[in-house]
Amino acid sequence: ALRQLAAEAVVFAGTAADVRHTVVGGRHVVRDGHHQLVPRVPEALTDAVEALRG
Repeated sequence: ALRQLAAEAVVFAGTAADVRHTVVGGRHVVRDGHHQLVPRVPEALTDAVEALRG
């Protein structure tokens, strides 16, 4: 049980700065800290939030 708790603690202690690469279904989504599918992430997030506000 202690090993599992330690693994969970490590996963949830991470921040965005700790993630350099993300692979989903064998495809890089984030490579070297840059999103491969959404070229301008901040603008895309702003647009999504504004769309929710109506």
